Amino acid sequence: MLAVPIIGVIPEDRAVKESHVQKDAVVHTHPKSAASINYKKLAASLLGIEHYEEQLERAPMTVWDWFGKFLGLK
Repeated sequence: MLAVPIIGVIPEDRAVKESHVQKDAVVHTHPKSAASINYKKLAASLLGIEHYEEQLERAPMTVWDWFGKFLGLK
């Protein structure tokens, strides 16, 4: 058991890698991505305020995404 409680979870998201390449925060480059929304929820919980935002559905998996996942590259 952890001695410190987990205060938030940021999911793996391709938007984080893309924002890193652009040298900007994911909340600026991809504000509706899963990682961005969870970063904002974490910040709101640390500040003790409510956060309301809906997450957009993920884009469908491309053939290249499928092959990468199939080959264990993603």
